[in-house]
Amino acid sequence: LIEGDKLIARPVVFYLGQVPLMALPYYVFPLKRGRHSGILPFKFGNFERGVRYVKDIGYFWAASEYWDWLGYVDYYDNSDTWTINSRLRFAKRYVIENTYLSGSFTRDNYYNSGTTLETKRDRWAIKGKYNHKITPTLNVSAYGEFQSDNEYFTDFSPNLDDRLNRSVKSQATISKKFDNGVSATVLFVHNVDLDLEKRDDKFPSATLSLPTIFPFGNGSRDADGKLQQKWYHGFKLTYRPSLLNFSSRRTDTLKYDQLYLDGDTVATAEIKEAFRSRKRYVSVTHQPTLTLPRIELGPYVNIVPSFGYSETWVKIIRTDQSDSAGVEPGNYRSYTWRTGVSASTKLYGTINPNIGPLLGLRHVIKPSVSYSYRPDIDKHPEVRAYARAGVSSTKSSSVGFTLVQDFQAKIKSGETERIPALTLTSRFSYNFEADEKPLSNLNTSFQFSGIPLVSINGGMNHSFYDPDTDELSFWSPFRQSFNVTTSLPLKGVFPFFDESSAMPQGADSASQLGDHSAGSSGSGGKGSWSCRLDYSYSETGRGAEWSKTSSFFVTTSINVNLTPTTRMTYTQRYDFIRNKIIRKKIDIVKKLHCWSGSLYWVPTGPDRGFGFKLFVTEMPEIKIDSGYDSFSSGMQRFR
Repeated sequence: LIEGDKLIARPVVFYLGQVPLMALPYYVFPLKRGRHSGILPFKFGNFERGVRYVKDIGYFWAASEYWDWLGYVDYYDNSDTWTINSRLRFAKRYVIENTYLSGSFTRDNYYNSGTTLETKRDRWAIKGKYNHKITPTLNVSAYGEFQSDNEYFTDFSPNLDDRLNRSVKSQATISKKFDNGVSATVLFVHNVDLDLEKRDDKFPSATLSLPTIFPFGNGSRDADGKLQQKWYHGFKLTYRPSLLNFSSRRTDTLKYDQLYLDGDTVATAEIKEAFRSRKRYVSVTHQPTLTLPRIELGPYVNIVPSFGYSETWVKIIRTDQSDSAGVEPGNYRSYTWRTGVSASTKLYGTINPNIGPLLGLRHVIKPSVSYSYRPDIDKHPEVRAYARAGVSSTKSSSVGFTLVQDFQAKIKSGETERIPALTLTSRFSYNFEADEKPLSNLNTSFQFSGIPLVSINGGMNHSFYDPDTDELSFWSPFRQSFNVTTSLPLKGVFPFFDESSAMPQGADSASQLGDHSAGSSGSGGKGSWSCRLDYSYSETGRGAEWSKTSSFFVTTSINVNLTPTTRMTYTQRYDFIRNKIIRKKIDIVKKLHCWSGSLYWVPTGPDRGFGFKLFVTEMPEIKIDSGYDSFSSGMQRFR
């Protein structure tokens, strides 16, 4: 070991179980810190389907501080398949960031079940990303990925996200801000569904944001430069139109019966033909928003009116899908609007008893009432369903009530003062258009923070209708559900333990899936402890349908630095409802100069077991690892 430079191992033997399969006279692992050129440390292993491989045979070239190149080769033994991988990255702070171009080319063996022949097949994939801040107000970004066939990443990528991803997406975005407050964004999107053989294009999708318009001005400034406004200056208009040019193409199968002569007999055969099915339309959405001025009735009541309008234009272009849906090509217009008003106030009640540490009590009541209305407008429903564009509304007329109550107490503790509070929020509404049960349920939530460190919150749900007769009972609502949750976190330190030095945080095969990495529970510094109590209770229903659930857990964690290079962590979770420990775990990690060793033990529970690991601190891949994984069979694997 040449510290800070390289580690030379000899010989290096690759085992499968107890059978040696490959040997190298020596191998060099770079240990240099920072970004630098060099040969990559390659990997041996088994792919998920039992294919032996050697990967990452290549070189990394740090050409300059602005760009670098990575190239490597992977070889899969069982199928005699090799892959060439390459990646080029660019970066210049504040100008070009997170920009790269990567690709892979694979030549593998393809078995044709029809001809029973095995032939070589070329397959490839390309990905790229580009982010360029051309000027402080102009940004261009793009992302694209392309691949030769639907199963490329499924067959060759060890990355689970790549293998599960069944769509290929490419897009480009241009955004510009102008001096007059106008901003525009143009988006080009190309998306391919690999399983459905479907392609969607948004070419382009554009949004324009205009500056806020004050129809009656924004007021004027006095001699002191202070803005003076009248009530009518509260009128504001915002307008953000958007454009979408959409097209899609998918591969469908047409089935039909065809007659043919079989000797002297007329027979029928089912014919299947693949054809391209298309959809195309263009939509423009207008969403002007008018903000009305707030009306103040003295210092007590605030009234806020509102109005909103939305309109969409859709142009249908004739395709086979529009003919099948019965939608005629042409231009269509749909629109809707809504209006409403809300009123709110705030009431205070305060007393100052000055009894002991209690300095004052205050009750704050914040009632509010709101009304909203939407008309019944249903323009061109068949076009909206086909293009998934357009707006409509169902007639709605409702009034809502909200009551927020804050109970506060001013308490003096030593030289400081604190104000614990209980907040109750109740809401319900009345729908004038409902034929039955126009009153909604009464929802009440509460949150209490009057006890230091303790968090208490919950809620209740009441119905204004008798559950047996459905008759209105406004002044005696029926409770349908109730829930409360309480949490108390505690923590501290043990001052008599040593300070920890730079303790290793190396990962192993088990810690990638669980929480068993050495020292993962540690908090650094001197020895520490933490304890958290979590209690929850809920009930729902009435009579024979009544049920309840509850849970009470205590989670304890103790993290101590026994020496400057040795750390131990103990965690335990206790279930008070079942009166049993449901989880406990012990982690010990020891730093040995440039090496580190770790031991973890889960003595009880479904994931019980233990594991041991010895690894190079700077290169956790070089290790002796028991490989115990508490989420799998627990087979011992040594590396």
